[in-house]
Amino acid sequence: MTELTELAGQAMPYVALYLTAVKTQVIDGAAEATIEQGKRLWGWIKGRFTSPSATGAIGELEEAPDSSDALETVQLKLAQLLDADPQLADELREILAAAGDSGPVQTMNVEGKGHKSAQIIGSDNEVNIG
Repeated sequence: MTELTELAGQAMPYVALYLTAVKTQVIDGAAEATIEQGKRLWGWIKGRFTSPSATGAIGELEEAPDSSDALETVQLKLAQLLDADPQLADELREILAAAGDSGPVQTMNVEGKGHKSAQIIGSDNEVNIG
């Protein structure tokens, strides 16, 4: 399942950027292709999340696209869905392959207590980790 969790994780930066753009109604011209890919992936994911807990996770992420907990919940539910239906995993691989170099993909693994980190996509961003 680890491979499927990683596969699901590859979609999450696109989804997060798209949902943030929708919520803030701000689209950075440089990120337009990535946002479009996020829109495509989000539509694909939402169309396959039919259980009450999955649709609840969708709602939480749409409400708070910057929430790492909500993003992780959707990623884990997607990985479970991919595990149950290998054909869906193939579809997701194709969608991600089509994304190619349309934009950045970020991954961060932080372990331990007291660690602070940040990742951003776009321009005119500020990060203050205190």
